Amino acid sequence: MKILQYPDPRLAQKCPLVRFPIGRRHRRLINEMLKLLPGAGAGLAANQVGSQYRICVFNYEALPPYMINPVIWKSPETFGVQEACLSIDEGKTFFNTVRSKTIEVTFCDANGVRYAGEYSGGAAVVIQHEIDHLDGKLINGTPS
Repeated sequence: MKILQYPDPRLAQKCPLVRFPIGRRHRRLINEMLKLLPGAGAGLAANQVGSQYRICVFNYEALPPYMINPVIWKSPETFGVQEACLSIDEGKTFFNTVRSKTIEVTFCDANGVRYAGEYSGGAAVVIQHEIDHLDGKLINGTPS
């Protein structure tokens, strides 16, 4: 499994919802994506590895290890932040972006159990970045 690089067209595709119950294929995907993250980045979306599922994984202390079918609500209050993307220059280029300070997210685990959480700061940035990927959007900012 490798991380796709821009301009691969799969990065621009919106990922459809995952249907439950999930099978071994989805569980294997989550595990393989989690193995890619240590030392690479804080999050990864399924379409970044060529899989069109609404799944993202995280290597960030304040976040669950993965989210299936995340739905986000953003606060109007924003702040500027520098972000990199593993699918652009392998994460070596940083971009000046604007993100919501606080977000609310609902998501499912592998058993279809729904959770909700409120996140702010770095955790909110990571989630917004990965959900943008799931929506077929790459980082929107200027190189710093």
